[in-house]
Amino acid sequence: MKTDYKTYKILTNQHLIIEVYNGDFYIEDVIALKTKLFQDINYKPDYNIIMDLRNATWNISEEEILEYIQFATKNIKSISNRKIAFLTSKPKEVVIGILFSKLNKKLPVTLDVFSTLGASFSFLNFNDETSRTDIINEIKLLKKSL
Repeated sequence: MKTDYKTYKILTNQHLIIEVYNGDFYIEDVIALKTKLFQDINYKPDYNIIMDLRNATWNISEEEILEYIQFATKNIKSISNRKIAFLTSKPKEVVIGILFSKLNKKLPVTLDVFSTLGASFSFLNFNDETSRTDIINEIKLLKKSL
């Protein structure tokens, strides 16, 4: 498990959590980030999420997706109705996102996979230019920090 290739930022004004993953990562990395996120004082279970996976390589199997869903189910108080936008540039991550959304019947989330920020903004209903610019700038800062 690598520890320096994942980070997040909570944007309270936009009711949004941005997660950025970089390089190779595993299910343990996702669980570690979510555990830290759930403990953040600014965390709100109903905030939507952008998971930016464009510079990441997932090393996650179907069984591990089920393991993550079990983890999330055990932490269901930390999860509320929300949308998750998987932002990716690789076919494997598209498949993982689709598989996650199919296996994820117990969680109150709607997940979709996108290859552009614009499409993820539409999915998450960020239609004003100011919000979009703020989010793009935060993603850039997060990527620089990795």
